[in-house]
Amino acid sequence: MQNLRSLFDAARKRYRRYRNFKDLEARIAPAVGINFHRRNPKNVGDLRCGPAEYVDFLHDFKTIEIFRCRRPMKLADKPVIVGGGGLLANEFFAEHIDNIVRSRPKLLVCWGAGQNAHHSDAIRYPESLKHFDLVGLRDHGNPYEWVPCVSCLHEGFDKPHAIEHEIVLYNHSEFASLRNSGFPELSNDEMDLDRIIAFLGSGATVLTTSYHGAYWATLLGRKVVVLDPFSSKFHAYRHPPALVSSDDWREGVRRAIAYPEALEECRSSNTAFAAKVRERLGR
Repeated sequence: MQNLRSLFDAARKRYRRYRNFKDLEARIAPAVGINFHRRNPKNVGDLRCGPAEYVDFLHDFKTIEIFRCRRPMKLADKPVIVGGGGLLANEFFAEHIDNIVRSRPKLLVCWGAGQNAHHSDAIRYPESLKHFDLVGLRDHGNPYEWVPCVSCLHEGFDKPHAIEHEIVLYNHSEFASLRNSGFPELSNDEMDLDRIIAFLGSGATVLTTSYHGAYWATLLGRKVVVLDPFSSKFHAYRHPPALVSSDDWREGVRRAIAYPEALEECRSSNTAFAAKVRERLGR
């Protein structure tokens, strides 16, 4: 009886995967172009890092969760953008990116993705990037082109934000530090980006365990301290925050510096890369 139930469960899983893939093909078929990236509804950085959200000439691209790419797809007639987010040097995404490459899209662009090896400070890049037509990575000093997360184009960074607190704490919900510290606190499972930007802007210094929390606070001209950095991605900012253990947060506050030029540099890089993509698309 147990064996029959196991066989039934396995067959049901195979059928569910098959239906999910057929649903994906149905979504892809009418699309002009595709932007694949992580679409985690509980991580605002994942959800808001796709170029199709911010770039006008990509408004007709369909945005799709990269985890759905479980096998090669029918992409030969479509331009495809992969990114942004921490998709590289990460075992969770390697197979899915390889499946996109094997699908041989009409044009294949990596935009604003970066390496994300957990519990490592080693920076490395997959061989699959050699098959992309254009590569812009968010990691500074990468062997391709520096193109930071396109979320820098969000209009919330143009608004004034008065400093109300010496320190605010913005946690990654899965890697939280200094809980109940008494500092004003928010985490990346809050999905209202305007609210997050206003919160980060309210602090003179931002303590964070979130990649995008550090990035967005830097764009706002705030001093940034990353607590207990758990991934190689924290070692690859163009405008580096102070990296410390949570026990040494005070030392991090002393060391942290602001980068008033960061927003303009990040936007200029994305604008220049967008022009290259637009040219290749013939738009």
